[in-house]
Amino acid sequence: MGLMLLSEMQTDIRLQLGQRTNVDPSTVAGLFRLRLWINRANRWMCNPSVFRHPGMKKNAPIVLDQALTRYPLPANLFAIRFVINETKGDEYDPEKEHSILESTSRERRFARDGTDIILRVTEASDGDTLRVYYWAKPKLLSDDGHRTEVEEYFDEVLVQRATGAGCAALGQVQRADYFNAHAAQLVNEMREAEVFEALNEGWENDLRNRDPYQRWSR
Repeated sequence: MGLMLLSEMQTDIRLQLGQRTNVDPSTVAGLFRLRLWINRANRWMCNPSVFRHPGMKKNAPIVLDQALTRYPLPANLFAIRFVINETKGDEYDPEKEHSILESTSRERRFARDGTDIILRVTEASDGDTLRVYYWAKPKLLSDDGHRTEVEEYFDEVLVQRATGAGCAALGQVQRADYFNAHAAQLVNEMREAEVFEALNEGWENDLRNRDPYQRWSR
């Protein structure tokens, strides 16, 4: 979780914008603009294509029912990472939605269709508990005491990116480019924790980086 409060971010952004009166958080319009830019920047920052934050990895259970094919996904889900049948210890494989819908024999498969996950449930899996692991969309920052869901290093990233959004909205294109580039630089200088975690296979002299998105093979 971040350290900066939303109110502190608003103050920093306004300072970087030159204390403009039209972004004064004590006014309704100024507060609206600042929070709009902050939440835009937060959505960008928390997208896994920008950075794969541990804090944005979530999961949710689903109890299978043979009478159902569709199950609602969490409202904050951005993208499914993987699906596990916790009852049987099986991993489900992704599939095209039309393939699951047209087949009566596919088990251990899933597909996403909008805000639903589609599953083929048989008598053997009826009542099993699945757990969907996913990348989440960030929570809306709307109260002065709110903090981000990611580590505090990214507080500065958020402030810089939101300031860039503000500069662009105010017609200050060159300043927007500067702040956006600064935010991107800060992101590029940080690496995911998995990069620094390693496994030693026993017979090797050096530790090898572990890629959590690929299976291990000798």
